[in-house]
Amino acid sequence: MVRATAQSGYGDPVRLAAGGAVTDAAAGPDHGLVLVEARGVRFQDAGGRWHRFDVPGGPMAIRVALLEKGGGLAAWDQGDAVYVRTWTRDGALTAPHAVLTDVATVWT
Repeated sequence: MVRATAQSGYGDPVRLAAGGAVTDAAAGPDHGLVLVEARGVRFQDAGGRWHRFDVPGGPMAIRVALLEKGGGLAAWDQGDAVYVRTWTRDGALTAPHAVLTDVATVWT
């Protein structure tokens, strides 16, 4: 079991029943907690329910951003492309789509 603790006033510690170590996190006013793992992302909707999606292909990194109206975005490299998925505060999740292609991603 992994234990992740939210920062300064954003809530109680979160217990993850399965999954790897949390590598990054984000939270903010009007946003649920977002947790990044090596192979996927977990996020909370407005009702506090958790949603999870896997990121294919063993990316070098997964980055998240908090969007307007409580939504979020995850971006990752997959081969020679960069993909994104977005979600809304009610938990709706878009399909992954390439936003950059024919790029040379480099791990530093």
